[in-house]
Amino acid sequence: DLAADVNAWLAGEPVSACRESIFARIMRWCRKHPVTVSTAFAIVTTLAISASVASVLIGRSHQRERSARLEAVTAHQQATESKRLALQNLQESRQAADQWLLELSGNLQFVPGLTSLRTKLVDDALAHYQHFAELNSDDPDIWLEAVRNQLRVADLLLLSERTEEAHQAFRAVENRIAERHASAPHDLRLDIDVEYLNAVIGQVLCTSKTDAMGEWNTLRQLRDALAACILRTAESLDHLEARGAIGRASLVMARCYVLQQDWQAAAVELDRAHKEFEHLVSLRPNRFYALWDTVLREFAEVRTNQGEWDAAVRLYEQRILGLSKRLEEDGQRIDWLEQRAVAKMKCANLQQSLQRWSQAESLYRSATNDLKASWETMYGSHVQNENLAIAEANLGMIAVANQRADQAVAHLLDAKETFFSALQQQGATGERLGRMAEITSELAHALSQLGDASADDQYQQAERVFEHLRSEGLQTPGERQRELEMRQQWARYLVSQGRIDEAAYQLDECDKILAADDSLQTSWISCSLKMTRQELQLPSTSATKLHRTDAVETLSQVILKAESVQERSAGLQRLTWHIAEGAVPVDVASLSSLNHIVQEGVFSSDRIRDEAQAVLAWRLGNRERLQGLVQHLLDHNLEPTVRTVGLASIAAMQAGEVDQAERFRERLQRLAERLPQDLAVQFWLEQTLAATNEVR
Repeated sequence: DLAADVNAWLAGEPVSACRESIFARIMRWCRKHPVTVSTAFAIVTTLAISASVASVLIGRSHQRERSARLEAVTAHQQATESKRLALQNLQESRQAADQWLLELSGNLQFVPGLTSLRTKLVDDALAHYQHFAELNSDDPDIWLEAVRNQLRVADLLLLSERTEEAHQAFRAVENRIAERHASAPHDLRLDIDVEYLNAVIGQVLCTSKTDAMGEWNTLRQLRDALAACILRTAESLDHLEARGAIGRASLVMARCYVLQQDWQAAAVELDRAHKEFEHLVSLRPNRFYALWDTVLREFAEVRTNQGEWDAAVRLYEQRILGLSKRLEEDGQRIDWLEQRAVAKMKCANLQQSLQRWSQAESLYRSATNDLKASWETMYGSHVQNENLAIAEANLGMIAVANQRADQAVAHLLDAKETFFSALQQQGATGERLGRMAEITSELAHALSQLGDASADDQYQQAERVFEHLRSEGLQTPGERQRELEMRQQWARYLVSQGRIDEAAYQLDECDKILAADDSLQTSWISCSLKMTRQELQLPSTSATKLHRTDAVETLSQVILKAESVQERSAGLQRLTWHIAEGAVPVDVASLSSLNHIVQEGVFSSDRIRDEAQAVLAWRLGNRERLQGLVQHLLDHNLEPTVRTVGLASIAAMQAGEVDQAERFRERLQRLAERLPQDLAVQFWLEQTLAATNEVR
């Protein structure tokens, strides 16, 4: 065994005396196969070197890829930022121009002598917007801004009264949007819908009432679809613009209804626009105030045409409050001063029609102050000059209605002088001549109340102006009615002077005017003329004279069948005169029937109805009801009429309140001293004296 182990060891084989390790076995195998081992070593070495080289190359490739990716991301971020800045600059440029355009359309139009400058500025703005409108980018955001600028171009064309060009521009915007609408990103769909709606609104504004029906129906559908879209989506600032578009659409549809004189439908649309802009102004006042102010103005005018005078007053008061706030915040701007003055005058007109004399007078005085401030700020503005005369004239008319003839004369003389100056500066149009005739006739009426002989001269001047308007075909139906009223007042004055033939001539002239105008044959003014003949007991050369007792029945029918609140109220006032000052004999059954008609009717003011009911209660001998109605009239009217004062004296005397009755009678006596020619004052003095004697 030893020899075998020695031989094995010498041969490089394992021996039994020592157990061979794995490493030894491997080494022994390598010694026995040197070629194989060398080849394997060479292969492994080659692979190792190749792997190292490949690893280095791959690492460098990955580094280059990472660098390229980083460069791409940086480039994308730079491109995005560049686009954002470009879009922001584009938007800021448009918004700045929008604000400038808003100021241009407001303030400069009130500055005299700047028409050519305003035209040049509009042309410059057109060039500015046109440059950006021509952008034709594939980027949807930039494309949308280009569309918005194109819309501004159309708006400016409309502002410049280039209506046909504006209509074509709005149509081009509509077509441009329609081409890209389907492929537009979802997040821009609402913004695009808003601009599409604005394009349709512009087309409606450019068309007449006969041509607008197609766009009008489209406008309604778009507005309702947009409103539904807003309800489905969370509110954002973008949606404020959408709600603004809905409000504008409602405003434009209301204007279409106004053209058709469908006041109820117009009121529905304006109510919707009013609610939209009232909400928007609370969030973004600078952006939406001008549109809200426009809605308030047009809504008040529609309410006035509906006969909803109290509602119109509230809208005008809201508008006056808004303008006052803007003036406090931004200074005495001429355009806002002028607009506030006009709003106050219109509100005062309604208050005057409602016989709220103190409120009307306060508003007229405030409007006068605004106009004077505006006139002083920009001397020579003919519009303010003319409106100032109108405000002064209305103050005079209120004074006439409240038996303050001396104050009325002062206001009306100032108004006439101011208006005459405006006529000389700006020319005598039919509208201005009509106002001049109205002011002159009111001045004549005030002078006649004072018994002033110069009333004749003023009546003659008014007559000449009215005749000129008729001969030139410039007289409006309203001016024709005012001429008829003026001639009837003149006839009353002439009768008080004992000039019966001249009074009859004036009423005959009224008959001729009525005969030449079929629209007046069945109107309230025709009935009024017949009543005047009866009241003055003058002969008629053109119509059968009605008996005084028939007057009450005629007026009752006028009240029942009147087409407007104004006519119904005028009929009731005349009816009240007949039953009170006219002393027409009426039986108890007829008086009770009249009382029911008055209670059920709708009139322009509670004062007219309450005073009529008080007269009926007096004639019916219902003392308790008379006292209640008189107290109500005194509580709710700061300046009671002569009739109310007379009834108050009678009611107090009947209730045994002698001292209070005497105080009311003293008021009548003071009025009689100031107005010796006023027959109503004399009548109520006689009635209070009779009531005093009856009680005693």
